[in-house]
Amino acid sequence: MGMSASQARLLSLQARQSNLEYQGQQINQERSILSQQCTALYNSLLAMEVPTPPSTQDYTTIEYSGVDGATTFTIGTVKPSGDKYNVEIKQTQTGSAVSSNYGSSVVGKAGADMKGTFIQPSTIQQTGTYSQLEDGTEYKDGDIYINESGVNGADLVDSEESPDDYMELTENGYVPVASFEAGKTYYKKTSKEDYDKAEDKSQYSHIRENTEEVAIKISASEITNYYVQNGDNVTQLDAGSPYVKRNSDGTFSLNNAEGIKFFKKGQGTDTLNNPNAGRTTVAGQQVYTFDEAQAEHPELDWEQYKEAIRNTYGSEEDSLKYDDFYVFFKTSDTGVLTPQFAIKSDVDSPDGFAETFSYTPNGTYTTSKPTDGCNLEFDETGRITSISIPTYDTTTNELLSYRTIELKATKVTDNAAYQDAYNQYEYKQYEYDKAQQEINARTEIIQQEDRNLELKLQRLDNERTQITTEIEAVEKVINDNIESSYKTFSG
Repeated sequence: MGMSASQARLLSLQARQSNLEYQGQQINQERSILSQQCTALYNSLLAMEVPTPPSTQDYTTIEYSGVDGATTFTIGTVKPSGDKYNVEIKQTQTGSAVSSNYGSSVVGKAGADMKGTFIQPSTIQQTGTYSQLEDGTEYKDGDIYINESGVNGADLVDSEESPDDYMELTENGYVPVASFEAGKTYYKKTSKEDYDKAEDKSQYSHIRENTEEVAIKISASEITNYYVQNGDNVTQLDAGSPYVKRNSDGTFSLNNAEGIKFFKKGQGTDTLNNPNAGRTTVAGQQVYTFDEAQAEHPELDWEQYKEAIRNTYGSEEDSLKYDDFYVFFKTSDTGVLTPQFAIKSDVDSPDGFAETFSYTPNGTYTTSKPTDGCNLEFDETGRITSISIPTYDTTTNELLSYRTIELKATKVTDNAAYQDAYNQYEYKQYEYDKAQQEINARTEIIQQEDRNLELKLQRLDNERTQITTEIEAVEKVINDNIESSYKTFSG
């Protein structure tokens, strides 16, 4: 029996040893896979392109400019043409011009009435909250009677009762019910007819929707959604309107005044008494062509307005540039009539908004014109020092003379383009940092898994060492038994 038990023990130990060796092989294989994954992550990290911040030098150019009288000349594109040069010349001059107003104005198409909802500027109604009235208060449309015998919400949750038929009492008053909840008390509404028929009216409360004196406030982005009607005149509000005041928090309030009404733009039931209905309007004012505007107000100096538009948006060849604009009128608080302008294509577009412009008597405007046959002078470094601009007879196109202007070279940085490039760099840097953090996190997880496998492998190795020692001891016992047995039989 001793020999059999030892052999069985030996077989069991050898089986355990083989199993441990197999587990060790599996762990080593898993560690190899983890090592490959870690290497792939390191390679992807090395393959990532490190963002480079932009340099202002990449967005800096040499600009040549010179002054002759009240005009500043700036040299643009230069193309050689034989011994002459074709040059794009910008001229900045002082004089009448038109400047864009802040924001866009609403366009009202011909044939459409202005629609909106009348609003009371000094107050807004706090809706959805009702308070109990004194006994004997006269009933008004919208008032409600409720039964003071409250109903437990638990009894209503699974019932077929509608929440619309109940009110809930809060610290601010009675409010409509959206859904029933257990633990709350609800009060059922009663019609005026049923209240009048009730023999015991003491169990009912008469409630009315609250109104609260709160000055209406309009944000700067919403102000053009409001109109004011003053007599027969309808005007769209803006930040400069005399009918509004700016609050300290940046919002606007409406100025109450006798004889005026305020409407919020929309598809309300009220139609504004708009004298411009059936006509195209900008900011609530009828638009005219220049000829129509001149006939409407012949007392104004229209040539200065035409010149201002030509100076800003036209050229010598495009003398009728002003004909691309509509005219409409604004009246100041002091009664001064001021023409405003809007580009026809904006007004006629379907989007319903148009950029508007004001006249500036002493502004600056820039025109750009390609000029052929210019002479350029250069210094030893290759920089332009002067330009001679040819002047031709307008009838015969004969060269009359040259207008020579001394030029200075200055470095000009396109700050907007540089800032845009820097914003892109910051975004790329953010993406790079995020990707790097993700790779580092994944690498840390892999390394932690590898450490766990290494500890497991070490435990298996320790167990295998113990089993090997025990196998050697069992084999020694078996060998001793065999030897003693043979000696016994050999006598």
